Parts: sequence; structure tokens; C-alpha cells
Amino acid sequence: MPGISKVIQNKIKRYQNFYQQKSRSPLVCFIPWMLEDRIDKKKYNIDTRPLDKWSFPEECTAYMENRYKITRALTDMTASINDDFIPTLIPQLGTGINSAYFSQSELTFSNITSWSECVIKEWSDLDSLKINHKSQWYQALLSMLHKAVSLCDEDICVQTFEHFGPMDMANALRGTALFTDIYDAPDKVRRLLDISAAAIIELEQTLFRQIPFYENGTVIWGSWTPGHNIFLSEDNSDLMSPAIYKEFTLPFTQKIAAAFDGCWIHHHAKGIKIHTEIAKVKKLKALQISLDPYDRRPIDQLEEIIAADPDTVHITRCEPKDVYKYIDTFKKGRLIIWISSDDITEAARAVDYIKNKTA
Repeated sequence: MPGISKVIQNKIKRYQNFYQQKSRSPLVCFIPWMLEDRIDKKKYNIDTRPLDKWSFPEECTAYMENRYKITRALTDMTASINDDFIPTLIPQLGTGINSAYFSQSELTFSNITSWSECVIKEWSDLDSLKINHKSQWYQALLSMLHKAVSLCDEDICVQTFEHFGPMDMANALRGTALFTDIYDAPDKVRRLLDISAAAIIELEQTLFRQIPFYENGTVIWGSWTPGHNIFLSEDNSDLMSPAIYKEFTLPFTQKIAAAFDGCWIHHHAKGIKIHTEIAKVKKLKALQISLDPYDRRPIDQLEEIIAADPDTVHITRCEPKDVYKYIDTFKKGRLIIWISSDDITEAARAVDYIKNKTA
């Protein structure tokens, strides 16, 4: 398996100090994804086909190789920035595969994502849910991860997967009926969530054996956490009340976190109302909250977020101009700040400003 460069080792050392609370200074990452359109596609021999123009699962490893080239190009483009971002390659074919490896349904692709069919039409269908290790999408994930590990050099790390959380999985398997099922058939919903949690745990246990253990930690979405931690998406829980999250999602998310050294949870500004409930997950290593187009930005609520859960490691995104406005707030919590910009020089200046003012 590939080793890691001195640059990555130094970044991980900063994460280790952060998690050991030897340093309260925020970590800061320039997120390079906005720069994809500026990559020299010819130089890196990048295939520009949209997702629905590939033939899957036949071309899944070729697609993974193409994602490596994109990651390599972005890593080269941003090498001069003195930040804490760890370039990361993740097997993925849009969100559909997150449940299709379990449901064995077909995938439908758009130009940027995918989705799968709901397979729980009747509650009796629960009895047929079982991971088939020989199914095409389960095998696709294994082959993509194997390819990622073989490609990644010392500058790029590998993440196992972007797992659905249990409620996201249950929603994909059951569809929107799930949201009324909570009231009409709560025991059935709990069984579905338990089955979903078990499938997520089983997949992660299999995938993690295939990747390096980076300085006794896990690289997730460009950050490092101590121990073996699992990425979980709680997007669909964002549509629920705090009480529903506490009763239906939290016990099963907790079950998944308990199976490992902890978890790294992603959700959205739409679900700010459940943010403090998610923060109650034991062994939670980081809680990332993404932007939504019609909701108040998390960065503009950061003071409130920190005050509600001062010991939680919060990750959220901002623009370079926000850095100068909220620099004093950055000193108050346990934060990993993501800076997003299409201007590398401006972003680098913002990164340096945070590091200088919070050291």
C-alpha cells in the first residue's frame, strides 16, 4: 500500500495535536473542487464525459482512474497553499450506489449523479434484504477502491466510501413513504433502520481492510481523524424534527459509530434544527454542516453553533471575505474551516490570515 509524503505527515501531525487538544487553533482547508473547470484536461489526459455517458459497472475502474487524474491535477494546482487539506480519493458513482450495493436494484444515471429504485414496496420485502457480495454494485465498489489504492501516491489518500447514514439508507430503500411510516408503522421503520445500520457496518468493515491506516487514523473528505471512523450522511434526517431524529435516527447512528472508533457526520443547513441532536452521538469525531441555497449560511450562525456545542469539532465552509469578518469567532470553538473560492491567491491569503491570527 502507498506511503504518505512528508507534507501529508505534517498535516496529520497538526490534526493529531488538534484532537489531543494540544492546540485549540482552528484547522483550515482550501477546498479545491471549484477549480475543476480550470484543470488542463489535455495535460492530465482527463476524460470529460458526464456521468451518464460512461458504461457502468464495466467502466467503473476507468472512471476511478479518471477521478484520480482530476484529484492529481487539483493537488498540483493548489500545492503552494499552506493549509490542512489532505487530497482524498473516494469510490463513488453518484448517490444511487449508496443503497444499490445492498438493495441490488438498477441505477439510473444523470450527468452528475445517480439514483436507485425503492425496493421496500411492502413490509414483507424486509425479509429479502441481504447484502449479496457477488452483486454488480457491491463488486463495483470493491474494484473501485482497489483501483484507488493502486493509483494513489504519497500525496493523495484514500477514503473507503461516502456512506449513507441509517435514515438516508432507509429512505432510499423505502422512498418518501418512510416519512409517514414513522407515524403509521414505527416498529417497521425501526426494523428497517436496524437492517440498514447492519448493512452499512458490514460494508465499511470490508472496505476498510483494503486501505492504509494513515498514522493510526482515517482520512475523510480532506481531513484526518484518530482511529477508524466512518463517514455518514444524515441528509434525510435534516427534514425531520429534533424529536424524530432523537427517537428514530440517533439510536441507529449510534450503533454504527459504536462499531468503529467513531464517526464523521455530514448534513446541511436545512437541518440546523437537529444539529445539536446530531452532536449527541457518542464518539462523534467531526460534524460537518454544508450550505443550502435558500437557508441562512452556517458560517453566519457559527457563534450560536459553537455556543450550543462547544466541545464538538465543527466543520463548515466560507468564502475568503468571511475570514476577516469572523476571525474572532474562529478562536472560540473547535473548528475546521473550509475556504471555498475560484481565486487561489485570495484563498491562500485567507488561509495565512487565519493561521497567523489564531496561532
